[in-house]
Amino acid sequence: MTSTTWKSGPTQAPLPPLMPGLPVVGNALTLSQNVSQFLLKGYHRYGPIFRIRALGDTYTVIAGTDANLFFSREKGEHLRSKEFWAGIDQEMKANITVISSDGPDHSELRQISKRGYSRSLYESHFPEVLEINRRMIDAWPVGESRAVVPWVQSVVIEQLGQVIVGTAPGDYGKDIYNFIRTALLVLITRQRPGFLLRMPAYKNARRRSFELATSIVDYHIANPPVDRLPNLIDDALAAAQEGNVLSEQDLVPFALGPLYRRAGHLGQHDCLHVVCHLQASRAAGRRSRRGCRAVRRWRADPWQPAARRCVASHRVGDAAPLPHHTGRAAHRDRAV
Repeated sequence: MTSTTWKSGPTQAPLPPLMPGLPVVGNALTLSQNVSQFLLKGYHRYGPIFRIRALGDTYTVIAGTDANLFFSREKGEHLRSKEFWAGIDQEMKANITVISSDGPDHSELRQISKRGYSRSLYESHFPEVLEINRRMIDAWPVGESRAVVPWVQSVVIEQLGQVIVGTAPGDYGKDIYNFIRTALLVLITRQRPGFLLRMPAYKNARRRSFELATSIVDYHIANPPVDRLPNLIDDALAAAQEGNVLSEQDLVPFALGPLYRRAGHLGQHDCLHVVCHLQASRAAGRRSRRGCRAVRRWRADPWQPAARRCVASHRVGDAAPLPHHTGRAAHRDRAV
């Protein structure tokens, strides 16, 4: 059994193998389609270290168990996050963020964020979360068809805004998604050209995102947690006042991050959370397909622990199939 030996400093070792690509664009087109599949193919073909090209830039990829060992043992000496995420920090007008920090600063920022992202905070707002579900479902016109993921994203953004930062973003949700997603595609994954950051649509989405973030921070400054539970913004404000790691200039990512983090990376269990709610809201007696039994328990008592687990973590493969397998689900003659 062989293992990879890492040596610090300049050596005479050859450069890692370079994956073939097209002239000029290199591997950019393949990266824009399925990054994970492309990198996995490179790992299988070339091993734990190889290079790729995209639009004139060359990147070194380390992957597999060797990469994990290297990162866990050597990250403090050889790797850091600041330069990689510098573009996002600049777009956020922040000096430091959780994702761009390392070492003690990163640990302190994670500690500041710990309570704001805790499960107990979400559970304390569970009635409000259910009310958001009911309100958005009731506002759905009968007979109107909607795509699953964008609609569920809007529900999740409302929930996270209310729970984590104390404000449901409403119409600002789409702006936050477009602002941060475009910035990530241009500045981090390099899957989109830089001119998109100069387009009016992006500039407007960024302006409106900052408008919401500023209003969230201003509200918490004017209304400290005297008769309510402290949330992420309260903890970030307290840290900014201490001035050890954060300043008030660094608060925008705290206000916007939670709203994009989950809605931008929506998983199967998130979709099923709402699909189960839709199933549970059907007219009495209508049969659930392939029996999501926990949904019936949820209808009888939504506060029951077993039912709550079903809504939060039940898997799509065990639940009712979506009609025609087209990514749409029925609800009282409405289609998700």
